[in-house]
Amino acid sequence: MPRKYTKEFTVYKYNELSEDSKEKVKQWLLDDDLRNELLHEDITEDLKYLFPKSELKVHYSLEYCQGDGLNVEGKLSLYDIINKLKYTDKEKRTLKFYFDNSENSYTFESNRRDGYSCKFIDRKFIGDAANESVEELQSRAFKNINKSLLTNFYDDMLDYFEKYESKWEDIGYKYLYEISDEEAEEECNANDYEFFADGRCDW
Repeated sequence: MPRKYTKEFTVYKYNELSEDSKEKVKQWLLDDDLRNELLHEDITEDLKYLFPKSELKVHYSLEYCQGDGLNVEGKLSLYDIINKLKYTDKEKRTLKFYFDNSENSYTFESNRRDGYSCKFIDRKFIGDAANESVEELQSRAFKNINKSLLTNFYDDMLDYFEKYESKWEDIGYKYLYEISDEEAEEECNANDYEFFADGRCDW
């Protein structure tokens, strides 16, 4: 006749574990692939919030390997960035007038092979972008075009995005490879995780 056996074992909340077991749980949490998906989602949502008229996306590799880094790519609406840069109201009006009558977007260099920022490549084409705008404005019979203002704008735009990428790269490394006791306990409690005394939860 078949028989049933009931096995009892003791499990613990995160805050009831020893320090060594807590470290095992932290690593288990950090190894979860969902963590990387959440980071990507956070950056994507931040880009949509800050640049609503643009079509930007992020590509990164944060594995402590050669070629690591973070790159924002896609098409940026220049109207989305102009108020984030330090220009006078008069300069902003001039730039908006230029954008109303010439190219008003910029497509960032993409990086599919590695993760590092490609803004150093974009920077090589600042002069070309300014020249194209000037030529388009001139073709519409506009005169006294402030080319230096356009050049400075593209330069400052790339400075802004280099800082933005560096900020998220730092956040990403910390999020993927570091977790505090408070964060670990909060995550475990939110998901009702319980563990064996040695930090395992494969029961």
